[in-house]
Amino acid sequence: MKRLALALLLLGTACHRNELPIGIWLWRVDGEWTRPVRRPEIQIAPVTVLVFRPDHEYVELHCWVLERPDNTAYVATNSPRVTVVGEWQKSWSKVSVVRKSVATSARFGGSIAPYCAPTTYRIAENSVRGDASGKGQGLYAPVTRLVAPDFEYYVKEARNSPSRCSPSK
Repeated sequence: MKRLALALLLLGTACHRNELPIGIWLWRVDGEWTRPVRRPEIQIAPVTVLVFRPDHEYVELHCWVLERPDNTAYVATNSPRVTVVGEWQKSWSKVSVVRKSVATSARFGGSIAPYCAPTTYRIAENSVRGDASGKGQGLYAPVTRLVAPDFEYYVKEARNSPSRCSPSK
């Protein structure tokens, strides 16, 4: 009886580890927090936000955030920004993403090619590990202190963007 209970506990734990956080904003800070000279009460940093939606839509936002003294982080609307949409598929603890289209803000001055490459994440409890931003493997963890009222607008821009990623071969 004890063996059966232990086996069920291990099976339940193993299954729980493979749950993808659906509909939850996951983020990673991609650089150092810095304090602007004119506003030393805040700090800013580049971040990547990922969302795996229930309909298998994948959203990725590369932006700058500013953090206030109360630890609330806001997407800096006047900074360079890249939004990517695509599709995700899960197989055990691996999540494969095919990026489909990319939208950039007027202040973005780079190539969108790195944002079109397919990518893979590994589920790590309530987070994912991977490299969305080209800065190396890292942990994308749930964030509840991020305020991004224009997030859905950025997603719509990416869906409607003429900048399409070519299908991988």
